[in-house]
Amino acid sequence: MTGLEQLYRFLFEERQEAADALGEPRWLWLGPQHAVLFRYGDRPTGPKAPPPDGVLSDAVISRIAEHSGLLAQPKDEGGFADEQLVRIVGLLIKTGRRISEITLLDFDPIVAIPFPDPDGHVARLRYQQTKIITDDSTILIDQETLDLVREQQRDARSFMVDQNRAGIAPKYLFLGKRNNRNGDHSYPPATARSRLTAFAAAIDLRDDQGHLIKISKTHTFRHTKATSLLNAGIPLHVAMRYMGHKTPAMFLHYARTLSTTAEREFLRYQKVTAGGRTYDRDLREMFEALALYQRTDRILPNGYCTLPPRQSCDKGNACLSCTKFVTDATFAGVLQQQREETASLIDRRQQAHTQRFGHPMAHDNIWLRGRSEEIAALDGILLALDCIRHCDGTTTAVRGAGAPQRLLPQDPDHDTLEAP
Repeated sequence: MTGLEQLYRFLFEERQEAADALGEPRWLWLGPQHAVLFRYGDRPTGPKAPPPDGVLSDAVISRIAEHSGLLAQPKDEGGFADEQLVRIVGLLIKTGRRISEITLLDFDPIVAIPFPDPDGHVARLRYQQTKIITDDSTILIDQETLDLVREQQRDARSFMVDQNRAGIAPKYLFLGKRNNRNGDHSYPPATARSRLTAFAAAIDLRDDQGHLIKISKTHTFRHTKATSLLNAGIPLHVAMRYMGHKTPAMFLHYARTLSTTAEREFLRYQKVTAGGRTYDRDLREMFEALALYQRTDRILPNGYCTLPPRQSCDKGNACLSCTKFVTDATFAGVLQQQREETASLIDRRQQAHTQRFGHPMAHDNIWLRGRSEEIAALDGILLALDCIRHCDGTTTAVRGAGAPQRLLPQDPDHDTLEAP
């Protein structure tokens, strides 16, 4: 597709010569629209999974940061004499931007914000979006990232003084050191990649399995940042905005690296639902059926729906009365809040009913009966979760309303407890 676009672009620019040389006057009809098959950023690339070593572990990141001073050491001491690269690596780790977006930063890329936000962000970093056109090419940064930028600005000013251009701000924050008297040439990304290759070999950078890691593929820092955002529970639209992606599909390209992490976190907790009864399916089979690392339509505000993906739900929002509903301790806070809000709603409706009719709703009232069943289901769930929390070493899941009753995990010092 790229070759075809380049061919038509060339023929459009040389259409008179093409018509004369090829004896085909229709080449004169070419317009600029024929030279572009896809809008910028919309070219389909097909499914391309991240490489197996596409995400750096915390231990690897720590080792890179610990030994980054080697990049700045003089060459006669075994270093690389490249202080700029130390800060480039710092920004790659902190921001997850592409290497080209880092090396093409303006000399003053900082955008002030009115006041620091509660999450510790102190400013915005304006970057050159080199791949996809977005509405806003800025990201929030913390004080550590801001200090890296300020330190590099001092280095760039010092470089301009050495070029007898004191007082003149260069065009870029990171500068090429050769033939760059005016500061209008940025740091070459190819230089960064070759030196990072030698740096990784010098510090013997390896993963948990002892395999050598090539950080010359600087996109691994971007994969790592995106993965850390997902692991931290950042909402998808926020993570997309931070990484500069326009569609969820583009960002979820990184989610493929999370299958192991997602499975490990999912299996950590026993599953409980409306009836508080033991779930009798293997949790690994349940995780594979849900495919949580690929889709989120079965994740509910207070648990999971185990209904097979090919089947449609006819329960509406009555999840607490459905045998396909499963939850665990990660949703305990939400479930407790739901219980309190439902109880408060019942109280308000009872008061309104009493004021209007002179007596509260009867127990057989359809609305009250439904809410009371929800309260009872939530009480059963919370009780089961509390029991699981006090029974160490248990891994059995618990399933939902209407399922055959089973025994909760047994405490060796007490008699067997039966689930409510």
